[in-house]
Amino acid sequence: MTETAVQSDSQATKIAQLLELLVRRLRRQRVSSSEIPVQLVHGDVRLSNVCPGVDGTTVFFDFGFSAQRPRVHDLAYALAFMINVCSNRQHPK
Repeated sequence: MTETAVQSDSQATKIAQLLELLVRRLRRQRVSSSEIPVQLVHGDVRLSNVCPGVDGTTVFFDFGFSAQRPRVHDLAYALAFMINVCSNRQHPK
């Protein structure tokens, strides 16, 4: 549908074709939520909640959001937090 809509623009057509290829690849790699391993995750990983201990091990603080969930939630939260912090520094209110 997108390719048809942009067929008069060769650059847009190439982008639409690349997007279709990438979406097909992603669909092949998709994992259903029931297949994702679940474990106890911190739920609020950020620099103020994680620091090195005196012996070099990692120390976690503030377990208020910890729960049994897919580990990807910790990664997603940490990435969203970093993006939000970085974008606020670049565009102060």
